[in-house]
Amino acid sequence: MRRLLPPALAALVGFVVYTNTLSHQFVYDDLSVIVANPRLHSIANWPEIVTSPWWPRGLYRPFTSLTLAANWSLGPGAPFGFHLVNVLLHAVATGLACLLAMRLMPVPAALAAALLFAVQPVHVEAVANVVGRGEILATLFLVAASLLYLRAGDRAPEQAGGTAGRRAAAAGAIAASVLALASKESAFALAGILLVVDWARARAVGERYADRMARTWPLWCAVLAVSIGWLWLRTAVVGELAGDAPAPGLRDTGVGDRIAIMLPVVAEYLRLLLFPARLSAEYSPDFLPVSRRLGAPALLGLVFLVGCLALAVVLRRRAYMVTAGLAWTGAAILVVSNLLVPSGVLLAERTLYLASVGTCLALGWVWGTAYQRRRGAAVAILSLVLAAAALRTYTRSRVWRDDTTFFPRLVADAPGSYRADWVAAMLSYLAGDSTRGERLMRNGFRIYSGNGAMLSDFAVVMERQRRWGEAA
Repeated sequence: MRRLLPPALAALVGFVVYTNTLSHQFVYDDLSVIVANPRLHSIANWPEIVTSPWWPRGLYRPFTSLTLAANWSLGPGAPFGFHLVNVLLHAVATGLACLLAMRLMPVPAALAAALLFAVQPVHVEAVANVVGRGEILATLFLVAASLLYLRAGDRAPEQAGGTAGRRAAAAGAIAASVLALASKESAFALAGILLVVDWARARAVGERYADRMARTWPLWCAVLAVSIGWLWLRTAVVGELAGDAPAPGLRDTGVGDRIAIMLPVVAEYLRLLLFPARLSAEYSPDFLPVSRRLGAPALLGLVFLVGCLALAVVLRRRAYMVTAGLAWTGAAILVVSNLLVPSGVLLAERTLYLASVGTCLALGWVWGTAYQRRRGAAVAILSLVLAAAALRTYTRSRVWRDDTTFFPRLVADAPGSYRADWVAAMLSYLAGDSTRGERLMRNGFRIYSGNGAMLSDFAVVMERQRRWGEAA
């Protein structure tokens, strides 16, 4: 029973820090994905839900869609229930992350890692915006699959229930893998992450990794087969492998171009995972510059990337959880990095929800090492970090209260972004300042002219001003 206290505490913190979101309205993409989507207004529509893409774009997240439909059925159109479920899911994901960490390192370090995860400010977009639920569900089930995978791989003295217990754990791991993949595409990192946690578990119990792999490789192959099968199913439903329309700057790019474009983003990944003081719901050009040339920002990103790889290799024996945490983070980011296939975003804070588990595991291990040497100082530092992160999470969550609060903040957070100019232009038109609105809209077109919705908005405004030629 005492063993459940750390995950319970971490889960409680994860819930409390987001209680201010329970009074929030539907915001931003919530309106298109949920409110304006009749398919998600009744769980009775489940046959259509499981055979249809996630949104008008080519994505497939049937389990996330089913939970949203169930939410609407229980409380038609009431945002409270949706936000409550998101916060509860974040709390459960935090508790499971703590349980996983406890299988890999000492309890104090594991609790520290889970508490850092609970209050990590980069999670706000995933938790406070209802459609971010897919990130939470994918992470929750991936962590659950990892826990069950470790149970299935433990030797008999460490595995309750013996052979039957291992088989049940293996079946549970496969089921959790399916649910993770059905929640969001980020779960395609699962096979790589399972190798990472299995290696870390071998280090934690003093076992040769090869000996452990001899027991777990059939289950790993089964999970890999499930991932490949899900990719086939997703392609069949969506109609193509990538599906989603490429983000601005990624259209008609090869792998080499995307490497050059994404290398500067490495520094942003590190900043958001380690020092997430400045947050934004938008990372489009020119707020996030896009270049196919290997300039100074790309070289800096390459230095950071090589440095992380070198750190992981050097510390693999002395601080194995730092290596494991970096590997987890890298595997999760690889899936959303646009290197494998171009996606609909260059960078989005919500997509770092899964990656942050690895970062928090590494930081928890580092803190645990300090805790063994200087307990008082370590506790004081962790308390300050947690307080600062919780405060930032709480204040950032308020941005997602309603569209009236959110859109002006988006404009302020992402200066130079074509989308920020677009939003600012529409706000100016609504305020009666058509001159400023047109200037901002045309500047948005200068940065990126490929967004059909922005063109449509501009055409509507031109029609209202009886400028028929420009509206056409």
